[in-house]
Amino acid sequence: MSVDLTPWLIAGAFAAFGVGLLIYCVRGFRRGRIVPMIRYYRNEPYDRRREPKRFWVSLIYNGLLAGGLVVGSMAALQAERRRVHERPFRDACLADRPDRTPYDVIAACDRWIAEARPWGFDLGLARATQAHAHSLLGEREQATLLRRAAIGAYGRSLSGYPEDSAAHWNSAALMVANGDFEQARLSLEAYVALEPDRGNGWLELGMVDLWVRKPQDAIVNLTRAVERLPGEARPLAGRGLAFLMAGDRERAAADIGAARKLDPDHPLVTDAVRMLGPESPQAPR
Repeated sequence: MSVDLTPWLIAGAFAAFGVGLLIYCVRGFRRGRIVPMIRYYRNEPYDRRREPKRFWVSLIYNGLLAGGLVVGSMAALQAERRRVHERPFRDACLADRPDRTPYDVIAACDRWIAEARPWGFDLGLARATQAHAHSLLGEREQATLLRRAAIGAYGRSLSGYPEDSAAHWNSAALMVANGDFEQARLSLEAYVALEPDRGNGWLELGMVDLWVRKPQDAIVNLTRAVERLPGEARPLAGRGLAFLMAGDRERAAADIGAARKLDPDHPLVTDAVRMLGPESPQAPR
């Protein structure tokens, strides 16, 4: 396993600068002359006898800056050490390999959680991966419980960093899998607010609107998806279903027909064709 030395070198450089600044503070205190680092390039040293106030302010400022650099660098080094230790367990849990059984995935994620104690987003990934493995085994109740645990972990991550669009997206997918469409809608609304140019966000939001039977909202959101995903059948088929739910069969037939031309075998398209019915106009294959 290769190790990226860049974070170590950067943190080490800042730590070395902080230590050097601490040494400078000690020497300045002993000599009674010091320059504040914020204006080092143009200031003469402040003398303790002639300018005591500026001397002490500069000494305190330099000391705080040095302490912050050293403490921050040590924290960064510790975080990098933790990341390097955790990475093999994380990779083993999240690896997508055809030779692994769901039991292998569950065990690998258990090892990740036990050895590295991930928190927030990473814990959400681990629990969501385990939930998928349990669903493949047909263990629906356990999968549902693990999805809820993953949603909770993502929520704790979002409490500290609400701009994490990936956490909103992953939470919404888990909520949809658990049938909690109203909560999924809220998560997707947060996602598209952060990522307005990503068509898949509008597509999923529009499809959830269909689940909660809000066809007008679905039409608006799926239209945005159509604009951002040109040439894709899914948003057209979804908007066709929204028009159908709203009672506009003509527009529904136009959208579903266009989707059928693009990808006639997609499950969403075939479902839309079936729901539209044989009596409505459809585009030829």
